[in-house]
Amino acid sequence: MGITTSREKCRILIEDANSARYPFLMCKDDHVYLIWQDVENKTYFKASHDKGLTWIKTTLLAALSEHSCYCYPPAIGVNGDEISVLWTEVSEGKGFRLRLKGIPLHKAHKSGRPVVSTIVRRKSSDAGLTWRDEQVLVKTKVSMEAQDEIDNPAILSDGTRSYLFWLDKRNQKLGEIFYASLDFRKDRFPISGKNLMPPERRSPKRPSVVFDKEKHFHITWASFLVGKSIVYYCQSDPEGNILIDKKDLTKNTGRRHNPVITRTSSGLLNVFWFDEPKEEWSRIFLKTSKDNGLTWEDWGS
Repeated sequence: MGITTSREKCRILIEDANSARYPFLMCKDDHVYLIWQDVENKTYFKASHDKGLTWIKTTLLAALSEHSCYCYPPAIGVNGDEISVLWTEVSEGKGFRLRLKGIPLHKAHKSGRPVVSTIVRRKSSDAGLTWRDEQVLVKTKVSMEAQDEIDNPAILSDGTRSYLFWLDKRNQKLGEIFYASLDFRKDRFPISGKNLMPPERRSPKRPSVVFDKEKHFHITWASFLVGKSIVYYCQSDPEGNILIDKKDLTKNTGRRHNPVITRTSSGLLNVFWFDEPKEEWSRIFLKTSKDNGLTWEDWGS
């Protein structure tokens, strides 16, 4: 006897996405929030308030200055009724409003012009219907030798406070992962934050973070040197104190990118990433921990 299955047609949410990348979903109750970035460095928001059945009109949240590449994804966090969307901004001069007018970032560095890197936030208190003006959370001058800026913000919220992670190059040319605990009602911005761990001899990229039941952070990132990278994991408490020192989840160096960490309701930790072999098809990898990050094994072991 055959099995009958119901099939729904795929739904096109954006007809012309303009070479979009970095779609990111956040869910809370019946609400589904979607952000993404397009090839013109514009950041967009779209929402559904009925579990994805219908979607409100797309909102343009930011039109950024010209980056060296559009490889710095935006981030979204939900704390109670408040939505925060964050992104990286680059500017020329002292304030982030003096933007690079048609000058690529690498040319601005060569010309000797000062460049300021920022993490910018817009918030909504009505499920994405209206948005407040831009707010600068972090601001750092970038050395003239560097061609990358602050990038890759990640944000988590526990219902009371928000926690921000980002790559920062204020102290180290290769950059460090910084951390800050935020109270948007009381803190004065921009904030400084602190480096989460001692500097590496590699360039860390794309932190990804989840909570566990004790509100400890489980953090993963890719760390690059001369085009080769490895994927690290570590655990910290809400004050930024390291509980489990960084572990190498990869067996050897390669072209490994965009690690993402998830945690199931049963406590299983999963880290996904993809690689770019020179002469092979790209692959997706998965590493799993059944003991809250103490040990890691290949999926299915």
